[in-house]
Amino acid sequence: MSTWSTPRSWSGTGAAGRPAAAGVRGRRWYPVPPPGVVPIRQLAFFELLDGGLRVIRANPRSVLGPPALVSAVAAVAGWVIGAVLIWSVTELGMGLSLDDAGFVGLQLVVQAVASVAGLLSYASVLLFAGTSAHAVQRGLFGEKPRLRDTWRALRGSRLRLLGLTVVFALAQLLALLVLCLPAAGAGILLGSGIAAGLLVLAGLGLWLLFFAFCYVRFAPAGAAMVWEGLGLRAALKRSWTLTGRGFLRLLGLHLTGGFLSSTIISLVITPVTYVLMVVALLIAFTLEDDASALIALLIGVLAVVSGLGTFVSAILFAYMGGIAVLAYLDQRIRLEGYDIVLLAEAEQLAAERERGNGGDGTVPGPLPGVMP
Repeated sequence: MSTWSTPRSWSGTGAAGRPAAAGVRGRRWYPVPPPGVVPIRQLAFFELLDGGLRVIRANPRSVLGPPALVSAVAAVAGWVIGAVLIWSVTELGMGLSLDDAGFVGLQLVVQAVASVAGLLSYASVLLFAGTSAHAVQRGLFGEKPRLRDTWRALRGSRLRLLGLTVVFALAQLLALLVLCLPAAGAGILLGSGIAAGLLVLAGLGLWLLFFAFCYVRFAPAGAAMVWEGLGLRAALKRSWTLTGRGFLRLLGLHLTGGFLSSTIISLVITPVTYVLMVVALLIAFTLEDDASALIALLIGVLAVVSGLGTFVSAILFAYMGGIAVLAYLDQRIRLEGYDIVLLAEAEQLAAERERGNGGDGTVPGPLPGVMP
């Protein structure tokens, strides 16, 4: 009898219609859950940009909660510092009788300090990337952890995330001082205010380049710290390794994300700020020479702007943190094939849910022998 006429049993579960091997039970197939926050694969440039918004929309409480809390504390501190500065600048101007050029110079100094402080605030993206990492990790499997669950998942990483943020901010501040103070001193020794200003601007330009480089290389550190349970030094090293390839793409991603989010937010907050300024000016005209009432008015306007800034900052930093987490995930997929591990975990999760053993929504651990 020929091979083709030999009776065969096709009741097994072998792949591609082939009969199962003798003594081997076929593995039941379970459908992989549909993509959650983002598809489990390499993400295109604009998918990463859109992914930051999808992270917020998928789980707004867990993602916006930490940035809103930190922004509220920062707003209160900023309101106190701003009130002191307003009072001090007003008293200084009245006491020194500064001319128009003096006031312009004073305003430039205040604006420069505010701009530098705004850039340094982006160090908090490392923190919020860490606080969003758990929501993104669970969101890949279609789950929406509560804020309480996210807080519990950060146990053991909270202080390390704060330390990471502080270390990054202090390093950038130190670099700023190293680049700008000698430049200012050299200009003063030359006896020229213009030379001092130009040297300081050159130092600021170098610092901006240094800040952008460090931001791109270390923005995923917070996500690596929470996702992989790393310490501070290990997270920084891990982030440096992951961002070693594709630097220009990551730089463009963070710059585009920051520009788009800042532009959209400014379109909302700028008209409100102008309305407040007009109202404040109209009230100021009625106060005439009452300096105390004028200062109180400015402080009140600052309080309203700070409250609005709290809401805006929470959205901005949650979005940038989401981009940092997705950049970390995308780099692991591109460089390490991490999507295979995630798809395997998704299949395990589907199998456990099908059997009724994993219906509580817990994500199974990594496959044996596979690095998380």
